[in-house]
Amino acid sequence: AGMDNTERTIQAKSQMHLLYYDCELMDACPEIHAALNIMSEESCVVGANGKMINITSSSDRIRSILEDLFVNRLNIHIMLPMIVRSMCKYGNEFMLLNCSAKDGVLGWRELPVAQMERIENGMLNPNVPASSISTSLSGNPDETHFIWRGKNESLPYKSWQVAHFRLLSNSFYLPYGMSVLHGARRAWKMLTMMEDMMLVYRLERSIERKIFKI
Repeated sequence: AGMDNTERTIQAKSQMHLLYYDCELMDACPEIHAALNIMSEESCVVGANGKMINITSSSDRIRSILEDLFVNRLNIHIMLPMIVRSMCKYGNEFMLLNCSAKDGVLGWRELPVAQMERIENGMLNPNVPASSISTSLSGNPDETHFIWRGKNESLPYKSWQVAHFRLLSNSFYLPYGMSVLHGARRAWKMLTMMEDMMLVYRLERSIERKIFKI
């Protein structure tokens, strides 16, 4: 059983890395690049009032605090389109929150998607072997934790330290999201292979044009 879990873990980990790698290559395609830009722009439309998000509350104090949080501290008008684009591209986006016990959330910064792993109670994380989960967590192992591979394995981020944006359109990669590009991966690979084959064919035939057969 231990060997089966290890083999399944390695396969799942390689699948996630292949997904991220394919998404990077597909983003270099002009049509897919433009499609991701359109998704980001259409999802983050600025209203007639000049705001990207509308905060409604019966309390003026709560509304002012939330507006200060999203507009001034998180700079949502600039960060949100980039977050949405990355979430559509990879299916996941991780933002590390800069938190203070006195002043609350002061800001955030983007974390590398391919290096982030989520450990969630009651849900198998395909990137982390079951034997290493209990040893790498401090405190309550039933909580959700985030690990930045190569950075904080000894002290994982807690759930309130990381904002995880994900597209839960498919349960195959749970607890991770699924990229919107996943369904086009096979067709895109076939297209790129045919384009490369045609280019090589044309280059080989161009040499024959200089040969005169009598």
